[in-house]
Order: sequence, then structure tokens, then C-alpha cells
Amino acid sequence: MKLQSLLLTLLLPFLFTSSEDFGAKNKAIAAGDLYVISVGIDINTAFGFNLQYCKKDATEFANKLTADHKKNEALVKKLISEKKIDSLRKLKKSEKYRIKSIIPIVLLDKDATLTNIRNAFKTVISKATTNDSFIFNFSGISAESSKNNTFLFPYLESNFPLITEQFEEKPEFVKHIFSLKELSLLMEQIPCKNQYVISEAGTGKAFGLNLMFNLFESNPRIMALTERERTILTTTGIGFEGGKCNTETISNGRLMHSILRLDDITQMITNYKKFELKLNTSLDYCGLLDSDYTKIYHEKDFRDIQLKMASRSNNSKFRGSNGISQDKENNVDNENTNKKYALVLATNEYNKNQSDWSYLKNPINDAESISNILKLKYGFEVIKVYNKSQDEFLDTFDLLKQKINTSDKVIFFVAGHGHKDEYNYGHLVFRDSESLNEDTRLKSYLSLGRVTQILDALPSKHVFSIFDICYGGNLELNEKNLAPENYVNTKFDNGIDRFISDMNNYHSRVILASGADEVPDFWDDSRDHSPFADKLIKALEEEEKFISPGKIFSYVRGNATLPILKKFGKHEVTGDFLIPTVN
Repeated sequence: MKLQSLLLTLLLPFLFTSSEDFGAKNKAIAAGDLYVISVGIDINTAFGFNLQYCKKDATEFANKLTADHKKNEALVKKLISEKKIDSLRKLKKSEKYRIKSIIPIVLLDKDATLTNIRNAFKTVISKATTNDSFIFNFSGISAESSKNNTFLFPYLESNFPLITEQFEEKPEFVKHIFSLKELSLLMEQIPCKNQYVISEAGTGKAFGLNLMFNLFESNPRIMALTERERTILTTTGIGFEGGKCNTETISNGRLMHSILRLDDITQMITNYKKFELKLNTSLDYCGLLDSDYTKIYHEKDFRDIQLKMASRSNNSKFRGSNGISQDKENNVDNENTNKKYALVLATNEYNKNQSDWSYLKNPINDAESISNILKLKYGFEVIKVYNKSQDEFLDTFDLLKQKINTSDKVIFFVAGHGHKDEYNYGHLVFRDSESLNEDTRLKSYLSLGRVTQILDALPSKHVFSIFDICYGGNLELNEKNLAPENYVNTKFDNGIDRFISDMNNYHSRVILASGADEVPDFWDDSRDHSPFADKLIKALEEEEKFISPGKIFSYVRGNATLPILKKFGKHEVTGDFLIPTVN
């Protein structure tokens, strides 16, 4: 009997993760952790009144997620102990995703300060991976500014001025509240593919629309390159708490009450279609479906519409992972090409109609020298993008994505200007980037959060990015620096080639940035290259057997700009980006 139980225990991972189900072909079920930030604020000093059920919403939502997960895990253990293989198989088929564990962060009233909310996001950013999921639940109050921007109100001290109408966005005021713009920038840095936002904090129709406007990608080219899926559950108009649900008394927000009535809210993650169907049934029972109280927005639907419109207007195809089409001849997922590609972006010249970005001397010099070494010494196919617009860069990136598969390796090198916004997040600047005063939403720039998203979505297991731009290290908030491994003391018992071959089995996602602050284009000791590029070139030239991010870091770490080495996205603990020399 003990042997049978052991066999069933060993069978459980097979049932839930195998690509074949007892001979029947079936896709593997993705599995990961669920990170939850649940905020509930009843005390609202800025509005002169308090709410009643926001703390209760935030607490009960997090508690029910945890309880439902434990109930599901207990069911699996019970089925194993009872040797009910058919029931386990049915359970597997009912799940599109498997939650390994739930990590909730609950912030209530005085604990829900802006600093604590930001720190909660930083915690998720530093710990979550691509395979994990994320939910942000905000139960509280919001307001629109005179510029029609939406702000969520954290806990504020009693001396905060009262808000009686649409407020002016004065710096001394807005620095204390949480803008949807900042929410978007924080969520961009969360690597989780599946992300959800729940809130009844709206004061009108603008709330849901502004959530969608800020949280959904609007650039069709970027849409076609990312794998992210976001869902927003909110209200069509004003959010209410209390009232009646059929014969039941509501002691939550009305949307939250309908959610908490469900038998298993983890289905929001494990089988969203089933969750939404049950939620609509619950809303209907409470009389909220016909009244159009709730609105659910899916980024996928928004993306599909935008891509179709862009495809028709441009008479072109966006061929990324979520694009309109993908030619079969370019789908090389099953081929082991083992190729090496270097995408080299360098910008010396900038939009003449703005005054924020001066011409630079060395980015293309740096790019040319690095490109030549990568090609001749390391066998890379180099794709150069010099003095190009954002759209031209994204189109080139899209073409690269179609060429590569899991066994290929990709280096992405960037040299040029970088920008740091008011929230200290970094952005790439392109030839056509507009004046900061004219492009206040930075649409002609590309945030480093978005850059890591599109890099992580590449099919290649191995991606190494090198940023020689100002503020290039401001891309993964609170992400710990990656410990550099330069292999100085490593003995390769089976040879270097075998070692690199074994390492190729693990995902590597590594970023080397010249610094987190301003970095010089040149200085006295390095007139033809930036100080960082000068050391990078030396590293690539001097290494005799193979190169790695850690080896390069050992050359550049003494640079005055304080270079940074970080991991991101799908990176595995045992992963590394190793490239042997060919000449």
C-alpha cells in the first residue's frame, strides 16, 4: 500500500505538467506562484468622510484566495490517497494554469501609505518570474484631476487638504497620491505574464477608461512583441458598497461581494473563462448584470482590435507572438539552429525640432567596434539599427523575433541617450523622440520596463542585453544585482564545450548596464569610445576561450559610472550566457 501511495505521489507532477496525458497529446499546464497586493482604505481624510467595507474587501479577498487554494490542494491530496486517477485527470483538464503557492501582501488603512504600496510592488518585482501571476486589488477611493488623470488615494494624514472638486496637479500635492501612470510603470516591471487589476474605487465612467488607457499597451508594434495579458475588473460608473444582493445583505463593495460569493476564486488564475462565467452568474443573481454595474476589460481584445486596425491602415502584418499572422516558413520552433544574433542599436543624431537631446559623438563608433568583434571573433550575425526611429527599431526587432528559436542566443546592445522620468524609471531615447514638454506621456520613448518585456518574450532561451545609456540601470526596481561569475577558479572536467552545452539547457536573461545615473559619451582617457564601451571592447578582445556577462563585468566594474549586472524575466538560478570564441 505504501508503494502504491508513493507511485501516485510521483505521478502527480506528471498528471499536472506532462505534455502527454496517458498517450493523448496535450499541452503542459503552466505553473507558478500567485502574488497579490490587496489594499483596503476606509479612512479618507482628503474627502472628509470614511468608507465602511474597504478594509473588509481587501482582507476577505486575500483570505479567500488563500483558503480556496488550500482547499484545492487538499482535494488533490485526497484524490491521491484514494487512488482516483480518473478524477485527477479530470482536474488537470479543468485547469489551464496551476498555482504553486499564494503570496499575499495586505495593506489596510494606516499601513496603506504610498511608500508601503510602492514597497509592496518592489517586493513583487524582485521576486516574481514570468510564469507567476499577479493581482492588484484596490479598495478605496480615487479622483480625477483637472487634466482628467486618475489618482488612487493611499492613506493620508489628517492634515492633508480636503478635496471638493477636480484638483490641480500641483507637485506638492500629487507627490502624496498614487497615479495610474505610476501604477502602470510599476506593473511594467512585474515580469508576470498574467496580471489582473480589481477596483471599485471609481467616481465615474472616466475611472475604467483611464485604467484601460494607462494599463493596456497602445503601440501596435509593441503589442505584437509582448506576451503579457492583463485583465481589469472594475465598475462602469461610480463604485458602491453595501446594499442588497437579492435577499442577501451586502457588507462589501458590490463587485467584491459578487466575487466572494463564488465557490473558488482561484479560477481567476487557473481557468479564467470559467471564473468569468461564474462571476456573471453571481452578478446576475445580485441584479448587477442588467444594470451594467461591472465592466471587464481584456488587454487581448484591445490588442487584437488595435493590431487589425494597424494592419489595415499600414497594409502590413505585425508578426510577433500575438500578431495578426505568422508565416509558417518563419516558424522555426522545432529547429535547433544554434545561431547567434546581435541586435545593435546606436543613436548619434536626434530630432532637430527638440532641445532636450543633443547629438552624441561615440554611440555608433562604439557599436561598430563591438559589432565587428562579435561577428569575427564570436560568430554573431549582426543586425545594425543606427540613427533610427522607434518604429523602425521595433520593426527590426519583430523581424529578428521571427528568425530565432529556443536554441539561438541573442545579444542586444544599446548606445545613446537615456531618460529618467519623475518616478525615476529609465527610458530609451530614439532619433524621433519628441520634446519632453510636448510628449508628456513619453509615447516617442520606450521604457526599460517595456524593453525587458519584449526581450523576455523572445523564443530564445538565452538573451544578454547591454545598455550604455544614461539611467540604463533603472529598469528593475529593487531587483538585486546578479552575482558575477567570471569562472576564474572553475575547472572544466569535461571540457569547456561540454560545460557550455550543459549550461545551454537553462534560461538566461541578463542585463549589463553602464550605470544607474548619467554616463559620459567620452572623456580624456577614452575619446573615441565611451569609458564603459572602451572596457567592454577590451573584454571582448582579450578573452581567449569564451565570454560571459560575469567575465565582462570583471572588466567594467571599476568604471566610474558604477556598472550594474541584473537578471530579469525567465532567468534561472543556474542559467548563464556563455559564448565560445570561433576565431
